[in-house]
Amino acid sequence: MMQLKSYPLTKLRTRGLYFLYSGDEIVYIGMSVCIENRIDHHCLDTTKNFDSAAYWECPKGMTDCELAEEEANQILKHLPYYNRDAACKKAKWDIIKSELKEYCLDKPEWAVKGKLKGLMSKYGFTSNDLWGKPQMQKILGNGR
Repeated sequence: MMQLKSYPLTKLRTRGLYFLYSGDEIVYIGMSVCIENRIDHHCLDTTKNFDSAAYWECPKGMTDCELAEEEANQILKHLPYYNRDAACKKAKWDIIKSELKEYCLDKPEWAVKGKLKGLMSKYGFTSNDLWGKPQMQKILGNGR
């Protein structure tokens, strides 16, 4: 007769960051609302070579934007092999924020929108790259 084991349903929806390792080296950092499923997907996908995984469960009440910021900070801290493009994007966003902050003083909203669009174009971003950036979304509004 088949013996069934109970499955821990409480851990099916762990929200936070996960870290993929190759030996002792972190090779990828990601975020998910269901870490267990996301790691399972990486196990089936052969584009990332890793042999173990770890995770950090985010505190209750942490927003998606805060989680995305923590992911970006961890990527910049560790510079995992498969996240190097993301680290470069984060550095570019920091430049955009800095330039925009200097430009925004006493400028009308339409000018700030134009400046942001110009900076995004200059650094190779589209409106789709605004996910997790509420300040930028607020500047451009719904019309992105």
